[in-house]
Amino acid sequence: MSELKTLKELFGERIYKIPDYQRGYIWDDQQLSDFWEDLSNINDTPYHYMGVLSLKENNNNEFEIIDGQQRLTTCIILLQSIIEFAEKNNFTRNNNKIIFSEYERDSVENITIKYLYENNIVTHKRRYKFQYICDRESSLYFNHIILNEPNAPELQKTLYTNKLENAKLFFEKNLSNLYDKEKENGIKEVYSLLVNKLKFNEFIIEKDFDTNVAFESMNNRGKQLSTLELLKNRLLFLASIISDNKNDINETKTAIVEAWAEIYKQLGKNRNDNKELLDDDFLKTHWIFYWGYSRQKGNDFAEFLLKKKFVRKKVYDSIEENEQIVESDYTETDDEELYNNDTNSNNLTLSVINNYVKSLEGSACYWVDSFFPKTASRYKNKQDIVELLDKFNRINAGTHFRPLITVALQKYEEYNLTKDILIKLLQTIERFVFIVFALNHFRRNSYDAKFYNYSKDLYHGYNNVTVEKIIEDMNNILEHDCLAQDGTIKADFMEYIQNKFENSDGYYAWDKIRYFLYEYEMSLTEDKIRNPRVTPEILLKDKDKTIEHVYPQTDTDDYWVKRFGDLYEEHKQCYKNAIGNLLLLSQPINSALQNDSFDEKKKAKLSEDGKTTLRTGYNEGSYSEQEIAKEPEWNSQAIINRSKKLIEFMENHWDIKFNKHCKEILINPILALPSIEE
Repeated sequence: MSELKTLKELFGERIYKIPDYQRGYIWDDQQLSDFWEDLSNINDTPYHYMGVLSLKENNNNEFEIIDGQQRLTTCIILLQSIIEFAEKNNFTRNNNKIIFSEYERDSVENITIKYLYENNIVTHKRRYKFQYICDRESSLYFNHIILNEPNAPELQKTLYTNKLENAKLFFEKNLSNLYDKEKENGIKEVYSLLVNKLKFNEFIIEKDFDTNVAFESMNNRGKQLSTLELLKNRLLFLASIISDNKNDINETKTAIVEAWAEIYKQLGKNRNDNKELLDDDFLKTHWIFYWGYSRQKGNDFAEFLLKKKFVRKKVYDSIEENEQIVESDYTETDDEELYNNDTNSNNLTLSVINNYVKSLEGSACYWVDSFFPKTASRYKNKQDIVELLDKFNRINAGTHFRPLITVALQKYEEYNLTKDILIKLLQTIERFVFIVFALNHFRRNSYDAKFYNYSKDLYHGYNNVTVEKIIEDMNNILEHDCLAQDGTIKADFMEYIQNKFENSDGYYAWDKIRYFLYEYEMSLTEDKIRNPRVTPEILLKDKDKTIEHVYPQTDTDDYWVKRFGDLYEEHKQCYKNAIGNLLLLSQPINSALQNDSFDEKKKAKLSEDGKTTLRTGYNEGSYSEQEIAKEPEWNSQAIINRSKKLIEFMENHWDIKFNKHCKEILINPILALPSIEE
């Protein structure tokens, strides 16, 4: 049955539930803005169409929300926000009640009972009209934070709870802005439009219809389901048809629901960081080391999981195959052999699903740790591991090592890998990535299949692969592909830098210049934990405000004219963009301030009234700034001297060598320029 209904017509005696196969709340500002704009622009039209609301009726007037939960959840959050806003701002009361229309049925008390919850006068517990039970964290968060249920337990934040909080903050801000313009009438009008003008196309699904199948075929407005969300639903469905044993089925379904709750708790932990982790990135990483990598197209992992591995046909094939086994054919296998067979067999059993779900759940925290090691309590007293993981994230290359690192962290936590070997692996990966991608500029997917396969072998214990073997292979690759016969780095980096100088930007255009300068800064920092002058966050700022040309690009100051004014323009550009002339600042500054003289740069620059520091001087800046501040003046020889120091640091820090000719060009690119006469 299909019928257009307003929110007021949908709510009353009904109880709405978001079942366990549903994803949690996922709307971002874009979808919220669209919703708010739709609501604001209804004006005098009869109604605004909100799409299909697909429901399945269960017992006791309870309805599962198959499709439409994002929209309905948003309506409830806005409704609660309106009530809170009215109470906080002491809206006008009639008979001691805040009423949103001429009718008392639209009082805060009646709205709460109709749409949100009723209070049991005996137990004092709430009976919610909209039960957000798709996962435990979302349910608790929705009840206690969104709907203000008292006595909240300790709540875990997840990707979904972060979205719920953001939605409430969004509506609080917009209601406040509206109130500033239109006072109480504006807020009351929003309430009226919300409950009377938004219409859903209600569609009741027959009771015997498979809700998992229905859910998978539907999309919510603005946000398609991720593969991870679809996979949860698919596994719940397959578990329900794979066996006749209800206890086994229920145990598996419970494990799936709990696993996904844990995964999203992990993915949502670091909400204050600049990087939001994507659930399908995690699923792809796990697919690589659990099932095995294939390079066919970008969504291989989704194709494999949803169209090849976890499909209904595999269930029926497994049942038919098991029915053909007679007792004499059966031989027991040990647990290790059974587990390994899960990743190779075509059979789809509850055991296969359970092992996969357990693995997926168990790996999530280590994948997240690889991005945010500083927030992981397990590394609280292991700063050396944290620093190496931070380096891997800063260098932003060789992302195909992420599966291997995830597996290694898990093996380390499970005592299958020593700390020394883990550190050696992380050090080797960082060196490998720097040499292969930062110096030799191989394609970003170079060697990805090799190390993806290594991650699978290491995870399952296949092919006698050990971390030591992987380290040895990485070093062999460097020796064979990146080093010349005399053991020096091939000339690729010199040629790359020469090309950059031909386009005038030199080292400043090197894609890893900030990573390199940060590593140099850290080498000058004796206590990296308690006394850093530069933090990795500086690398997220604009490049032109965080890297300074000591001899500036705009060199009109008399100081620079006296020291470089007689040079050819080509030579000036070489000195300006030489590696020794580039400096990582301790804090971003206006690029116009970088054009001062060397003496002015050494000291802090204040505003005209002397109250505001426009820039710190080199004397109070990073350790690299302080090092340069010791120079009596900054001329061409000072630049060459510092270039030599930095290139030699590069050799020592990454255990590499440049041949004499390459090193001379890298230190002083003027040597590679054709003579001016030519």
